[in-house]
Amino acid sequence: MAHILDVHDPNLRTHLIQALLLRLLPEIPIDVQGLPAIADTLSRHHLLREPPASGQKGGKWIYQWFARLISLLDSSKVQSRWAAAVLLGLSFQEVGQAHFLEKFPSWFVRLQELCLSGSEKARVRAAACAALGDLLRRCATLTHLAGVRREASNLLSKSMPQLLKTAFDSSGDGVLSPNAQAVEVVHMAIAALTCFPSALRQTQDKLEHLVVSLLLPPAADPCGLNLSTQRSAAKCLALLVAISGGTTAWSTLAQRIVFTLQGLCDALFQNLEHPEAAAQARAALFPLGCVLPEVLGAPPSAALVPDGLVARIEGLFQCLGYLLTQPYPVPVPVPIAALMALSTRILAVDGSGRTGPLAAAAAGLEAAEFLPRVHSATLQLMCTLMDTFPGHLVSISRVDAQAI
Repeated sequence: MAHILDVHDPNLRTHLIQALLLRLLPEIPIDVQGLPAIADTLSRHHLLREPPASGQKGGKWIYQWFARLISLLDSSKVQSRWAAAVLLGLSFQEVGQAHFLEKFPSWFVRLQELCLSGSEKARVRAAACAALGDLLRRCATLTHLAGVRREASNLLSKSMPQLLKTAFDSSGDGVLSPNAQAVEVVHMAIAALTCFPSALRQTQDKLEHLVVSLLLPPAADPCGLNLSTQRSAAKCLALLVAISGGTTAWSTLAQRIVFTLQGLCDALFQNLEHPEAAAQARAALFPLGCVLPEVLGAPPSAALVPDGLVARIEGLFQCLGYLLTQPYPVPVPVPIAALMALSTRILAVDGSGRTGPLAAAAAGLEAAEFLPRVHSATLQLMCTLMDTFPGHLVSISRVDAQAI
């Protein structure tokens, strides 16, 4: 055994990673409860960093560590395959640059195979997708090196079409709906759009369909309405404009979101606002004669309960928030007037203007219970506008101020 001088001695790292391999990460099924200890040891002591040139002896343990994890991906035990994918994601962030550059293409291909395996358990495929996201984020820190951007983009452009296929289930009538894998594919897409957006150009339409299906799911499909999924889908939709990076892409998406929000408000505010007020709000957003943008997803179904409508409104407001605050390569015309008109309409509805027959009024009363959530999302957007574009809001109208 080599003599260890102090805690900074490279030989100490060698012995620590050997202990992990032999004691905490054996070939028999992994004890999931031991994963936090493994992760803490790896990150705290930087065990996967390359040793100095004079200490090549320790480098073999890095190869053995990854070889063990890759072999566990072929284990017959689901628990071991899942744990290996989780530890690979952490290891991609910890391993030294030289080893990562040497191996990341083969790691990508192996994890992709796991994601695409139709017979694999959902939790294992989800962990593999998450590990691919970690790999892409590490690649993004090395794009200043020759060939890294090109190699990562090539891998992405080939894998994303196949991954998107695994994110949908086909019903008997041929309609595609997102499945449990969809959320993990979206998480990976966020990493890809942040780091290598041009690689997803060929799959932009399909990716948009997936994200919108999660953000605005059918009435009978509860998928996508939880807060975490909603936030991820909203962010991914906002990041799609980075694929083209032009003014038109940003403006078109902003207009489509506002137009979709208008339709959702029409459905939610039935019997809650006077018809004249609704007509004036629609005219302020899209004057007569203007070309109406394409709506996102399908129009709101009559079967949607107020809670479902509110969840969709909140998600689209989150997407607008991401659009307004994330960096963009070129200046864009922000539709502040339309956003303020929409905000004014929403804030003006307080439940006091219920109209229609008694039954309709009762339905309106049910919807009024959700107004605080809609008002909160609207005020958050207005705060974002004021923080991001303070000089453009000097001319805010008296009506807007009264609504606030």
